[in-house]
Amino acid sequence: MREPRTRSNRLKQSSHRLTRSHSVAFRSRDREYRDRSERSERSDRSARDSKTKEREVREEPLSRRDRDLAREKEEEEEAKDKKKAERKAREKEAAYQVLDEEAEIFVVKMWRLLIYETEAKKSRDREYRDRSERSERSDRSARDSKTKEREVREEPLSRRDRDLAREKEEEEEAKDKKKAERKAREKEAAYQNGGAVDSPGDKSPTLDENDDYDDDFTREEDKHASDRIGQILRDYRKDMERHKANEPVEERGREMQRRLDERIKEMESDAKDRQKEKEELEELRAKIFSSQNKNPDEEFRKVLKARENLYKPRILQTVLKARENLYKPRILVEVNTSEIQAKLQAREAELEEQRLREEKAREEALR
Repeated sequence: MREPRTRSNRLKQSSHRLTRSHSVAFRSRDREYRDRSERSERSDRSARDSKTKEREVREEPLSRRDRDLAREKEEEEEAKDKKKAERKAREKEAAYQVLDEEAEIFVVKMWRLLIYETEAKKSRDREYRDRSERSERSDRSARDSKTKEREVREEPLSRRDRDLAREKEEEEEAKDKKKAERKAREKEAAYQNGGAVDSPGDKSPTLDENDDYDDDFTREEDKHASDRIGQILRDYRKDMERHKANEPVEERGREMQRRLDERIKEMESDAKDRQKEKEELEELRAKIFSSQNKNPDEEFRKVLKARENLYKPRILQTVLKARENLYKPRILVEVNTSEIQAKLQAREAELEEQRLREEKAREEALR
């Protein structure tokens, strides 16, 4: 029998689709990266073979020194190829590290969704039981009140009258029973449409079974959630094992590939900037140490500090505040203002010296 389209079933289907798309993304990306690596290796191999053949055709009997130079050149080329392969491996490892972080975020989101669905089911079931108990109590109190009124008002009747009264009571009880059954069916239908039941074959709890049902329901939901999370983690581990074994791994789509390419470009640009900054510092250091300075270390530290100050935001608050204080209204009483004016002048002189030092350091750094 087909299961109703409840919220839990939709969550299961969406989690399966996410898991499949995650695996597809891994496989396609790994296949593309392997193809690029094979093409690059083939081109490098063909270039080396062509160089070797040309050298064998053109070479003449060489001296021992020429052979050593040729061997050193070949070793340098091999070292360059080795560095290039290591750089590619590092880039690949960084890309897969990003994928690992996103996979962990995906698992955490799935775990939170399952917990939220479990709590919602528990809340709906609790509300359904409370409504059933209230309705049952109200029906029972109405029947008890009717029975008491009938016992108070009734008088000694004949046998025929007693039979008629009994038949009337039985008819009323049958009507009440049908009414209660109809209410229960309506509540059960509304409960199933709300998505609180996993399958139409599940039996709804009665009033006497509420406590046992609550424990069983909670235990079953916890087991279902833990099984689902375990399955997701097992699938993720299998994908990573296939990746380590150099097997194709499924891919997540164009968006993931685009983000990976952007991340690799960003890493390359950062590496270039760091290398450029390092080269500039080395050039500056060599220039200072080659000059006739008595203390080149101290001079190099000063230049570095000035270079750092170039990229720091300048705070103009102090200068503006000192200038504003010059134009504030004075208190018209007899006070000794000479000391205050001396402090203000000293402060302005310090600020002016600081500004001149910064400009001088900036000019030296630019020079």
